[in-house]
Amino acid sequence: MSWALVLSGGGPMALAWQTGLLNGLRDGGADLTQPDIAVGTSAGALVAAQMLTGRDLRELFDRRCETVANAATVRGGLPDEQAWPERPLQVTALDDETGALIVWTRTAGVPLSIAVASSCSEPMVAGATTIAGRRYRDASPVSATSAELAYGHRLVLVIAAVPAGTAGARGPLDGEVAQLRAGGSHVHVVSPDAASAAALFPTRADATRGAAAAEAGYVQGAALSATAAEWLAGRHALLPVVDVEDLAARFAVPALRKAEWTHVAHLAVGAWHAHHYGAADALTRLRDGIRRLNVSIGGDNTASSGYHETITAAYVTLLTEFLDACPPGLPLAGRLARLWTSPLAERDMLCSFYSRARLFSTEARAGWVDPDLAPLRLEEVMGRPKLT
Repeated sequence: MSWALVLSGGGPMALAWQTGLLNGLRDGGADLTQPDIAVGTSAGALVAAQMLTGRDLRELFDRRCETVANAATVRGGLPDEQAWPERPLQVTALDDETGALIVWTRTAGVPLSIAVASSCSEPMVAGATTIAGRRYRDASPVSATSAELAYGHRLVLVIAAVPAGTAGARGPLDGEVAQLRAGGSHVHVVSPDAASAAALFPTRADATRGAAAAEAGYVQGAALSATAAEWLAGRHALLPVVDVEDLAARFAVPALRKAEWTHVAHLAVGAWHAHHYGAADALTRLRDGIRRLNVSIGGDNTASSGYHETITAAYVTLLTEFLDACPPGLPLAGRLARLWTSPLAERDMLCSFYSRARLFSTEARAGWVDPDLAPLRLEEVMGRPKLT
């Protein structure tokens, strides 16, 4: 199962602490340097970019221990010619004029060093970063983590340079974590322990702060490494943890956010409707509900986007068969637990029945079209091994 690493902003001290933490984790047996996707904000963007482009963690750690961290340290550290890493990386920034969140990726056409610089830009300190005539700055004032960008990944590890239990200091992170968990993700937040917090937020000025933060992070990472290794090792056995009643209720309003409307949420809401109403009525309710939801989250229902009749109807048919095939009397939660471990939960499942050209045609979006590869039967899905 896929897993995501989220690295927060927090300035030069966060840069040093996160570098130390990642080193301590790795040296203790929990290597977090190969996530399926990384999300970085400000200092976290630089740490993620350096890590995913192959910079040696020990070298980076030694540098943090030897150098007094400052704003220039955060903005620097990547050569202009450095290419984006092969592993997906999302770097956040804010449009300085509109305040809108911008997420840079390798497909955005922006050099990695410039994207990271924009994420680290503090207008009051070093000015915003100009890209194609627009100015961009650090997204930390809005969210130091933007953890919701990891939505849909089964395991999400958030390294947040804010002490746990600090009233109000975590900003929107608690809401982001709740959103991730609503979509079935298992989320672990790593915040500074007491020693790391003392190094990150000293009561008086200290010229050795960068080294102290890196060293405290290393000790904390080493202490956490056995637990973190268990998180990583067990990710393939994780099942979505979904409050299907809550999802269905907010789908009906509609009050789901765009990021919440994932593949897992689709399946859960579809199964809930099939369980309560049967196939025919469920399809009618889902058709109307999905169309309303698409509009409420800023989308459209057109010939090329939005609601898709064939996909919805096919899933309703197969989900109804699946629920009916479960042991009589098994609660919906138990049936969903079986669903998550079945081939029916795979994203490409319908490609067993349809060619991509037929499934994603305008005709299939507008109305029902029959499959062209195999009859739409549950046994056709359940008879093939589940991909891992």
